[in-house]
Amino acid sequence: MKAVNTTRMFPDVIGQENVKRKLGFYAQNYKANNRIPHLFYSAPKGAGKTHLANAMARLLASREEEGKAKKYMTINCSELKSLSKFVNEFLIPKVVDQECTVFFDECHMMPKGIANALLTILNPNKDRRTEYSYEDFDMEFDFCRQSFMMATTEYDKVFEPLKSRFTEITLQEYTLDELGRIAILNLNGYKFEDGVLEDIAAVSRGNARTATTLADDIKDNLDMLGTKTLTKDIWAYFKYAHNINPLGLYEREIGVLNVLNENHPTPVSVSFVCANVGDTLGTVQNYERMLMKNGLMERENNCQRIITKKGRDYIDELNKIVERNKEYE
Repeated sequence: MKAVNTTRMFPDVIGQENVKRKLGFYAQNYKANNRIPHLFYSAPKGAGKTHLANAMARLLASREEEGKAKKYMTINCSELKSLSKFVNEFLIPKVVDQECTVFFDECHMMPKGIANALLTILNPNKDRRTEYSYEDFDMEFDFCRQSFMMATTEYDKVFEPLKSRFTEITLQEYTLDELGRIAILNLNGYKFEDGVLEDIAAVSRGNARTATTLADDIKDNLDMLGTKTLTKDIWAYFKYAHNINPLGLYEREIGVLNVLNENHPTPVSVSFVCANVGDTLGTVQNYERMLMKNGLMERENNCQRIITKKGRDYIDELNKIVERNKEYE
């Protein structure tokens, strides 16, 4: 069997090779037999779920040579209010008897009544069809014509039975090389001094949206300066002006690291950290994820927190940067 050409299928999607290969396989099957599972994209904010879903929808709509181009509709689930409105203003006029792809974004915010309705709708018979009745209206859905996708940043909050109706697509974390390529894509025609592009990737927190936003801000800055080259000096001042720390750490995350550093080598409890930084347990645990991901802190067996050597080196480097930045003041 011929391998899926992910570059041709997803020309504007950088990275996510395993995911693109899986989606490409489904798209090939769909072109051959009109069959595709309902797809559920799960990843943190800014990981590219919507971008990937849009790209997949374009593939499903690319049967124009057959005169069957599918329309694509996105629903933000935070805007869904009632089952009655969903059925009468969306399903009946826009989905039933239509050739379409429906994408439910932020599906963890979907009202329970609508989620229960979708449980029935998205349970096809062997002919890939299903029927659903609401009040006096009987609807038939044909999943050779209608495709459904949903995405979330909060997997654990999605209505559990609804997950079983979908095939999960879990996005991977971006590598530094991929983040650099994303930045280049948004800075086409611009040049970088040695090491600058790598540093842009390093401060993007593994997040495609962060890399894209950062690239847009850099472009605006370079255009203002009237240059097409991002030098080390321009980049250093840009980081100072935008308060960008090494590894892209936020000030609150560094605050947690400072507490651990001040108490080193004594491990401390999470309640001690919370009291010192003035944040709740859940918030501090979110900060800790980024610190542990970068090897800056550890949790010991008794759940005590301790800074690592890499974490202490990070604090030392940060202090040196603060001293160097005084020349800008």
